[in-house]
Amino acid sequence: MCIVNFKDNITLCMGSITDYSRHYMKKIGKLIFFFLIISFRTSYADPSGNVTTEVVLSNDTKTVLRITFERPEIVEESGYKKIVFPLEGTTRSVGKPELPAVTRLIAIPDNATCNYTVISTKSYTLKDIVVIPYNRGTDYDRPLFKVDSEFYKKDIWYPYKTIEAGQPSILRDVRFIPLTIYPIKYNPEKREIRVIKEIEIELLFSYFNPQNVKIHRRETLSEAFEHLYKKFVINYESFKEGLRVERGSYLIIVPDALYNTVLPLADWKNRKGNRAFVKKTSETGFTNNQIKNYISNAYYTWEVAPDYVLLIGDVNAMSTFYDDDPRHGIYATDLPYSQLEGSDLFPDIFLGRISVDNSFELNVIISKIFGYERAPQSPATWLNKFLCVSGQDFNSQPETKIWVQEFVEDYGYTVDTLFARSGANATMISNAINNGRAYVNYRGGGWGYGWREPDYNTDDLFTLSNGWKLPVMTSLNCGAGKFNWGGGECFGEVWLRVGTPSTPKGGVAFIGASHWTYASRNNALDVGIYRAIFNDSLTILGQAMNAGKLFMFICYPEYDTTRIEYGVYHILGDPELNLWTDVPLDLTVSHPSIISCGNVGFDVSVKDNNSSPLKNALVCLVKGDEVYSYNYTDVYGESYFLITPTTPGTLSVTVTALNFIPYEAEVPVISNNIYIGYKNHFIDDDNSGGSSGNNDGKINPGETIEMPVVLKNFGIQTSYNVTALLKTTNALVTVTDSTENFGNILPGDTSISNEDYDFVVSDELRYGNSLGFSLYISDNDSTWYSYFSLPIFACNITYMNFIFYDGGNGEPEPGESGGFAVTLENEGNASALNLNATLSSSDSFISINDSLGTFGDISPGNSATNSSNRFNISISPNVHTGHKVPFTLYLTASGYYVDTLNFEITISPVTNRSPTGPDEYGYYAYDSYDTSYTEAPVYNWVELDPTYGGSGTILPLGEDGTATLSLPFTFKYYGINYDSISICANGWITVGNTNLGTYANWPIPDTYGPPAMIAPFWDDLSDSLPFPGHIYYKYESTNHWFIVEWSRIYHLYSDSIPHPADPETFEAIFYDPNYYSTITGDGEIVCQYKTIIYPLSSTIGIENEDENIGIQYLYNGTYADGASNIDDGLALKFTTDPPEYTGIEEQKSGLKRDIFLFPPYPNPFTTSTTITLQGLSEHQNTRVSELKIYDVSGRLVKDFSLSQSGDCSYKLGTEVTWDGKDNSGNVLQGGVYFIRLTSGKFISVRKVSLIR
Repeated sequence: MCIVNFKDNITLCMGSITDYSRHYMKKIGKLIFFFLIISFRTSYADPSGNVTTEVVLSNDTKTVLRITFERPEIVEESGYKKIVFPLEGTTRSVGKPELPAVTRLIAIPDNATCNYTVISTKSYTLKDIVVIPYNRGTDYDRPLFKVDSEFYKKDIWYPYKTIEAGQPSILRDVRFIPLTIYPIKYNPEKREIRVIKEIEIELLFSYFNPQNVKIHRRETLSEAFEHLYKKFVINYESFKEGLRVERGSYLIIVPDALYNTVLPLADWKNRKGNRAFVKKTSETGFTNNQIKNYISNAYYTWEVAPDYVLLIGDVNAMSTFYDDDPRHGIYATDLPYSQLEGSDLFPDIFLGRISVDNSFELNVIISKIFGYERAPQSPATWLNKFLCVSGQDFNSQPETKIWVQEFVEDYGYTVDTLFARSGANATMISNAINNGRAYVNYRGGGWGYGWREPDYNTDDLFTLSNGWKLPVMTSLNCGAGKFNWGGGECFGEVWLRVGTPSTPKGGVAFIGASHWTYASRNNALDVGIYRAIFNDSLTILGQAMNAGKLFMFICYPEYDTTRIEYGVYHILGDPELNLWTDVPLDLTVSHPSIISCGNVGFDVSVKDNNSSPLKNALVCLVKGDEVYSYNYTDVYGESYFLITPTTPGTLSVTVTALNFIPYEAEVPVISNNIYIGYKNHFIDDDNSGGSSGNNDGKINPGETIEMPVVLKNFGIQTSYNVTALLKTTNALVTVTDSTENFGNILPGDTSISNEDYDFVVSDELRYGNSLGFSLYISDNDSTWYSYFSLPIFACNITYMNFIFYDGGNGEPEPGESGGFAVTLENEGNASALNLNATLSSSDSFISINDSLGTFGDISPGNSATNSSNRFNISISPNVHTGHKVPFTLYLTASGYYVDTLNFEITISPVTNRSPTGPDEYGYYAYDSYDTSYTEAPVYNWVELDPTYGGSGTILPLGEDGTATLSLPFTFKYYGINYDSISICANGWITVGNTNLGTYANWPIPDTYGPPAMIAPFWDDLSDSLPFPGHIYYKYESTNHWFIVEWSRIYHLYSDSIPHPADPETFEAIFYDPNYYSTITGDGEIVCQYKTIIYPLSSTIGIENEDENIGIQYLYNGTYADGASNIDDGLALKFTTDPPEYTGIEEQKSGLKRDIFLFPPYPNPFTTSTTITLQGLSEHQNTRVSELKIYDVSGRLVKDFSLSQSGDCSYKLGTEVTWDGKDNSGNVLQGGVYFIRLTSGKFISVRKVSLIR
């Protein structure tokens, strides 16, 4: 079992995969391997699940990042310690310590220089560690072990730098730098590592002497590339502002002799929404530089720049570039064709080559593309099957294939694995392909002929008989894509060329290398490609390959071999090929079946195989040079077009969506002798006649509009007595005058309506709405239909932030009062004039002293703050820090604008002395540091293990075992009553019954874990031999507790060596709700931690049965707001009672007091409850100086001393009855109350629930 960390010495091995069973894989490496898989599934901005990057601030002057690091994995290797952040790079000085290097891509302004500063760090030290030295491999990446023995004697912290910034690079629309952080430093002489837990970095942008400046800036961003930006550039969203995203074009460059052959492919790309252009080499030039210059000119000057470029022809007809690998010589590369901006490594277009020698071969490949994209062979279950093939040059080859296998299996694929070491051969590979596989993925050795082991070469490809079951192949080995091979057709070329247009075989696309490659980079590229396709839905072939290369760059930001890998790997095939990731389904599409020439509306409705509206389906309409329009369907599956075909013919309608068979239709466009259609309109809102508005010529909410309409006669004869009926389906628009006359309209002429159409626009319409109108037009003997859509112009006010004028730090804190200003932004397309707001809040801890604020005018894209007319608020001193206060702004502005805006603020400061929560149900988490709150538990360990003096019953679960026990009381949890619990060895409990034994911890709430879970310490734990720990349970009837203890339990990091060396001891206590009431009646749970060694890998929290509500207190090193570190002596309580600060504490079980209150009885109560005062024997004659009752806000409601003459005369040992009334005899509302008993320095508090 190996951790694939993609370094030159390939892997961190814990043994050959053939030496161990699947059980061993699960046990030896399951935590690490599982964590590795999880980290593969996080965003590309954070390739490793061990590293979390937060963008605190990003603008054109600076970016502030906060990066947190989980505890690294530390694994034995060759007598050293290897420190691993899976999927991250390492330091790479041969013989010196190999330590993690975490690289992230940061967007920077087009012409800026970047300087960085470390604002703060949090770190800790681990001792007695000898870190393994880094060793680079030979040409075949076989490790050569070297140690810089002199360096390992030095008293020095290595690496020398904490941060390192690379040179600026340009990826089409985004200029960025690679920023590398070294989170672990090592002192060889002291044998210590210093580990950064959190670092905050400020990157400042200046404009002095910048390098690799981006000189070309469009007003649009490439839709195809934006998927890469979102995955890899962590602060991309801040640089996107103000730029719209659009689809680019598709450029095909072809030798003149193949021009006509490629036109059907261009037509298909055009129909799919990629505006296609075919250029002959007689136009572009024949040499590599001439062709690149043509591509560059198109990129910089065309209105719609190419996203994709496809080169047609082998190297003798379509030239290439050549570059030098210092270790292996000259190689062919098409990469320079795509490097159009800056002087860096990264492509600015997606490039592919269809390498053919004649039109027959080109026809074969085009027919394959059509068969794959337009009509995959049915039944298409073969598209849910995957083939992994591996050589055995290095352990990393089969290990990478095992990762790919398990990864795609999680997406529902059936995977064949054919490994050289297991005797796989050519017949087995061909049989799998012939039976139908969507993907063929190879890692191993080879050359232009194919794969070395298992031996599979071009001769085998000619014998295939897979027909239209056409896979995509990724061949991660040397030379298989060597399209300039002197030995004839290379493996990748044959893969595409074999077969005939009617009887194909082989595959539809190929990713492979044109020269020597490097094993470590191949592993990263392999993983990166399939992560992109399946995890990130980058299902266009060019996107997937470039995502794989970017992932490889993040792992290996060095320029030497990474530069070569970028240059040698190519797409042989269509770079815009749409990949399948599931068995395709059918679309249901409806639209007009026939249309006429002229200005016509064309509505398309798209539904999935379940007849549900399908969002984000791409609809494209094409008719020669007259119509080219595309749009994505909305949430209702609708897409609306206004098109103007001018001649008869056919309109192509194409609808595509991921994993749906494309819909294709031809709609006749007819020309009548007379055809009347919509031409244009005018908006009248000038308050004259029947209109009412602001006279800006735009439709605003609340206005009454007069709208003259112009019709045109697109025919060749006069139309007599034209009338038109106006309709709309928008329920917020009322047409009050719907029919108008247009008289006679001559051929080619226009006519305006004799009078205006009138309609009333509701003030409920908002920015982003549009008004769709239909015109039903008729003359003496014909009818026509036209559709047009008009935008609504409205402000769209959104909340940005607040300012609190408290005379201090500006943070809202308990007990403070002051001015309160809010900043609002107008994200709409019309100004908000004379904007006023009324502030309200339903929160009982907030008093609003001045609720009125004025903001003036806010134009689109701007913001305003009510600084000159602030609100004023007071915050109760009894509110808990971390409490979220909801506010509502009732907004009004000139011109019918009325809206409400909700936002919330958090009471500061949120520290580990603040409660956590609530979740959506109402559960809170309190720990023993939350001492200002009545619900804070007090640590009071209850030992159950008989070895240490306890009297619990052992529960022999075994590894990953779970047992169900009956509870001695009914326990209400998230509103459901339970009478049993299921206890798992892995540190969790299900309230109810389950047979799950889930060892791998997940976030909370999450459907991957057990339902109705309480997780005191969910991790991969063991109570099995040779580990001495056990699990015990006990019911303490006196205290009405049910307790479960995990006593001296080890983390299961391997079968033979417990790690860390010391065990964990913790327990969960269930409180009987009949004796420990809450405001909802739900039960309380207290978790106590006696000995905690390594909490950071665990999950701690609770969730409901549906696993969609819960409190996550800790997950993999990330604590919730208000949480304290899980450590020895901590108590953690989950309850639905709110964290009302009263300045008093309820009596906690086990807390020693000289005087105290017995729990009131009954509790809850409806009419009266009895309060029993008690004390130790030496205090029985003590008189009580205070016996008072408070509500949850801390307000005194009942003072029993007022009923006595002078001092309170109650003696300890007596009983007092409370009837639920206040001092004035008024009946109090139902709720939670606190009874406080005071005598001198002694205080005791009890909670009671009054039910009305």
